Amino acid sequence: MLDHYAARIFEEYGLADAVRWFVEMVHDAGDDSTAGPFRRRLAKARLDRLFSSPPAAAAFADLMAGTALAEQAS
Repeated sequence: MLDHYAARIFEEYGLADAVRWFVEMVHDAGDDSTAGPFRRRLAKARLDRLFSSPPAAAAFADLMAGTALAEQAS
């Protein structure tokens, strides 16, 4: 029972962390006034990689779908 609970919590927090990372990345990619020039450039580089690298896109899709987390928990 504890193993099942730990896996479920890991999935929920892992997905929440991935969603938080994505939301911050999208918001930080805007103008410099909200995040500053460094965070804006970092977010833009992350978005560029996400949309230009098929392996990065596949890994992100696995994170959002929860499939990567389910494999790690088992």
